[in-house]
Amino acid sequence: MAEHGPDSLQRLSAAPVRRRVNRAVDSVRVRAPGFWAGPRGLVTMLLTLGVVIALLIGWVLTWATEEDGPNAVWLTLGPLAFSFVVALLTALFWSLRQSTRLRHAEIAFLTGASHNLRTPLSAIRAAIQTLATTGERLAPEDKRLLFEAVMNETNRLELRIDNLIETARLDLEQKPYDIGPFDLTTLVRDVLDEARWAFAARAGTFTVTAPDEPLVIDGDRRALKLVLENLVDNALKYTDEPPLVEVNCSRSAEHAVVRVKDAGIGFSSAVTDAVFSGRREGDTGYRGSGIGLRLSRTIARGHGGEVRLHSPGDRLGATAEVWLPIAESDE
Repeated sequence: MAEHGPDSLQRLSAAPVRRRVNRAVDSVRVRAPGFWAGPRGLVTMLLTLGVVIALLIGWVLTWATEEDGPNAVWLTLGPLAFSFVVALLTALFWSLRQSTRLRHAEIAFLTGASHNLRTPLSAIRAAIQTLATTGERLAPEDKRLLFEAVMNETNRLELRIDNLIETARLDLEQKPYDIGPFDLTTLVRDVLDEARWAFAARAGTFTVTAPDEPLVIDGDRRALKLVLENLVDNALKYTDEPPLVEVNCSRSAEHAVVRVKDAGIGFSSAVTDAVFSGRREGDTGYRGSGIGLRLSRTIARGHGGEVRLHSPGDRLGATAEVWLPIAESDE
C-alpha cells in the first residue's frame, strides 16, 4: 500500500493547493511607509518649524519697527498664535506617525493571521480532495487517517479563530473575564481529551500527572482553556517526530502550576523573548504569528499569573509553564 498511503496521497493532492496558498501569501505586501513616517516626515517637520519660526520673527520685526512704535497687543498675540500653530503641527505630526505605525502593525498582524488560517484550511482541502478523487480505492485505515486529519486541522483552525476573537475581545472589553472557582486539573484533562485526535493523527502520545486533591483557582475557565490549548498546540506543532508530551499539574506555595513538556525542536535561551513575538524563523526554521503565546501570557497575567518558557537548547525540547494563584478559599 506504499503507493496509496495517506502521506503520498496527501502530498499529491496538496501540491496544487500549496501552490495556490503560496501565491496568495506572496501577493500580500505590506504597504510602504507613509509620507510622515521615517526620515521624510522628520525633515518635513523641521522645515515646517523653520518656516513658522521665520514667519514669527518677521511678524515681530514688522510690528517692532512701526513708526508709531510696537503695539504691545499685537506683539503678544503674534507669538501666542504662532506657538499654537507649532503645537498643532507637532500634535498632527505625532498623530500621523502613530496612525501609520498602527496601520502597519494591523497589516502585519492580518498577514500573519491569514497565513495561520490558510495552513489548516489547505490541509483540510487536501484531505477532502483525496477522499473525493481516490476514496473508493483507499483502504479503510487510510480513510480513517484522512478523516482524523480533517478533524485535527478543523480543531487547529477553530483554535486560531478563537485566538483572533479573544485578542480583539480583550482589547475592547473593560471587564473581559468571567471569574469563578473551578478545578484546574479537570480543565487540563478536558483539553488533552479534546486533543487526542491531534495526537492520534501524528502517532503521538501524552501523559498527565496531577495531585490527588483538586487545584481550585478563581478564573475565567473559557479564557484559561484557550491558554492550555495554545500550549498543547505548540507542543504538537514544533516537532519533527511523533509528539511526546508530558503534562504535570502541581502546587507551588500559593500557585497552581501546569507544565507542558515536549520533545520537539526547542530553542536557545537567547531567543526566549522572540518566541513570544513569533520571530522564530532565524533560530529554528519555524515561524508563527506569535498570537497564541502572546495571548496566553496576556490572559495569565490578567489572572495574576504568568506563562514561562524554558528550553535546554535547539532540538532538545521545551517546557511551557502556566502559573496561576490558588483560590483563597482553597488555601
